Order: sequence, then structure tokens, then C-alpha cells
Amino acid sequence: RIFIANGLEMENFIAKNSLGIPRLEVIESGEDMPNIISENEKDNPHYWMNIENAISQCDKISASLGKADPANAELYKNNAEVYKEKLSVLLEEAQSRMEKLKGKEMVALDDSFEYFADEFGIKFTNLLAKHGEKISGEKIEEAVDYIKSRRIKTVYVSMGEDESNAVRTIAKATGCKVVALDTL
Repeated sequence: RIFIANGLEMENFIAKNSLGIPRLEVIESGEDMPNIISENEKDNPHYWMNIENAISQCDKISASLGKADPANAELYKNNAEVYKEKLSVLLEEAQSRMEKLKGKEMVALDDSFEYFADEFGIKFTNLLAKHGEKISGEKIEEAVDYIKSRRIKTVYVSMGEDESNAVRTIAKATGCKVVALDTL
């Protein structure tokens, strides 16, 4: 009866009722979240990469499930509290570990890590694609120039993107190390 979506077109491949389920309620867990808007004024839907946002999304999901299934509302709420505690511990650990990176630059080849960098005071530079964008030859050339001119040694991508032709081309042209991080 419920499809939980992140929102901001992250699941744009699924339209309401496209799953063939009549009266499917779509809950956008990222609704009302602070939104980072990229240079091309395109929304960035990677909310959960900021742990405080993930905690807020957990509350929204729990409340939505409780509303749809009142008999189990307390169970959803308790499960959410357990998970939020885990996220809070993770946030504390991350804040401690990321303190030394505050003010430094994180160079990425997609926009997945923008919320993460923002949460920890890390300067974020995305050299390639915004969510859902195609990568042009011009973008690849600009990324290569940026990496070479600043002597960047490491760039970050979402898991799986490290195998893309664009990323391999950039790595080969610059000699930089490509680190793939799991956004989940």
C-alpha cells in the first residue's frame, strides 16, 4: 500500500501507480529536507548522505507507516528509535573522524557526496555530472584540467561509477586515484 521514495526525482522512473498497485501511497521521505541545489539549478536528491537528514527521514517513514498501519504504529516508532540511535552513534564517530578534514576540498566526479561534505564542513567540488545528467567530452576535459592544475591525487565517485568510461579516461589522463564509495 505504500511506496517509500527519497524524492526530488530520485525515483523518477516510478510514477504513482506504475507498480500496478491501485491506490498506492507514495511517501517522499525527503520532502521538507534542506535541499542543496547544484550550479545548474538542478535539485540534489542525495539527502541521506547527511546523517542528520537520514535521522529526519527515519522519523517521516516511521510516522507514515504508523498512519497506514495504526495497529503496528508503536512497533514502527520503536524500530525507528533503535535505528536513529545507531545513526546518532555513527554521526558522533563521523564528526570525530572528519574534524581533521574540515575546510579541505573533496573532489568528486558526481554530486552524490555534496550533503556529506556539507555536514562536515568539507569544501565540495563536483567535476562531472549532476544527478541524471549525461557526461560530455567538454566536462571530461574540464575535469582533467582541474585535476592536473591543482595536482589532485584522489577523486571520489559512487560505487559502480569507477568503471565508467568517463572516469577511466580521467584517471588515465591525470594519474589520480579513483576511490569508489558506497552511498548506501
